[in-house]
Amino acid sequence: MTDKPSIAITGGASGIGKAIAHILTPDYRIAILDTKQCYSITGADILSMTGSVSNQDDVSRFFKEVLMEFGRLDALVTCAGVGFSQPIVDLDVSDWARVIDVNLTGTFLCCREALRYMIPSGQGRIVTLGSLASMRGFPGQSAYSASKWGIRGLTEVLANEVRKDGIQVSCVHPGTVNTEIWDQIMPDAPRGKMLTTEEIADIVAFVIRQPKNVTIESIVVMPASGEF
Repeated sequence: MTDKPSIAITGGASGIGKAIAHILTPDYRIAILDTKQCYSITGADILSMTGSVSNQDDVSRFFKEVLMEFGRLDALVTCAGVGFSQPIVDLDVSDWARVIDVNLTGTFLCCREALRYMIPSGQGRIVTLGSLASMRGFPGQSAYSASKWGIRGLTEVLANEVRKDGIQVSCVHPGTVNTEIWDQIMPDAPRGKMLTTEEIADIVAFVIRQPKNVTIESIVVMPASGEF
């Protein structure tokens, strides 16, 4: 068994999560949890599991597999997320619940499970994916914004709870990023003005690679063109 560190990435089969897995391949063994079938990265040591971050049993089984396969857990990045655009008056409670369950509850479940392994080891990094919607309310985005504001608050609590245990917790807040989610939210959105998934992956990797005595607790990343 190699001493190469391992990182768990939720939502790592596509979008930002996939870009993060690619950029960290030289330095980490990669474990991915996603509802989609995963892919392979040339030269990478990858463990992949199909499951939902909102399902407690799937999350528990995933982290047990990571420890069985890699023997350690050094970092977690929570990228799994869903979203759509709907005015509040037309929003069905089942759609509201799905966004909250995946984005917020899923982040909670994965962070809680990861910490159960990290705290005894006295080290680890957690990076959650917030959003510009963690800080501003956009029309039609009530469920998504509520989930991302919740992630922001959850991350701040985690950072304060576990810093004494040698664990660094950060939240990256991207502005608009060119991912599949825009197919549902705004199909005619100007994709060329958005950040790329690779650009966000670079930021996440920068946060993770900081020395152990450095924590970037929160970082906002915007397209040069600003909001649209």
